[in-house]
Amino acid sequence: MSDSDAAPQPAPSSSHVARRSLWARIRPLFSPHAILAIATLALVVVAIVQHFDTVDAIEATKRLAIANENAAKDRRQTASAELLLKIDATLAEHRYDRITEDLQSHAGNYHLPKYKNKSDADVEEYIGIFEDMASFIKDNVITVKMAYNHFSYDIEKAWCNITVQEVIRKERATDKSKTAQTEPVYGDFERLAKQYLDDEGQTCKDLDNQ
Repeated sequence: MSDSDAAPQPAPSSSHVARRSLWARIRPLFSPHAILAIATLALVVVAIVQHFDTVDAIEATKRLAIANENAAKDRRQTASAELLLKIDATLAEHRYDRITEDLQSHAGNYHLPKYKNKSDADVEEYIGIFEDMASFIKDNVITVKMAYNHFSYDIEKAWCNITVQEVIRKERATDKSKTAQTEPVYGDFERLAKQYLDDEGQTCKDLDNQ
């Protein structure tokens, strides 16, 4: 059979040609280098997304921490105010009237009398309240500012009184505990009173002249 007698080959259809043309255009995209580049780009995109997610998470954690800290601060402020109000109410009781009046209306060299009325508070009971308050301040139960605003003058006047000083010396002289030197009797009260005076740049004599 001659070549002229061979069956003619059908011409490629237009759709087949189109597919071959499309494959020719996108084939380079499937080369190893192209796939590696696409994979690298994908990793970069994922890393960027994760970075922003991490930043958002950190910021959210910071906001939560700040909110918790503010809430805790508010609770401490409220507890401090409540405790100071209780102390104020205690000192406002009638049994503290005599010693409070004597301390605040006299200079530091005034000797407090032995009160005849047994219900009246004595020196130890009176300054014991301030010792407890100073301990609360040291332990951050009462805020420094609140205590100063409410009781600094009372604490300074009590500390500067000669009878109070004599009582403290006697108490310390009879204290035979192991902590007598490191934790002296009324030590927190002394520290707080001296701190108030130092912060104000005053001495007990200055207090008498006010």
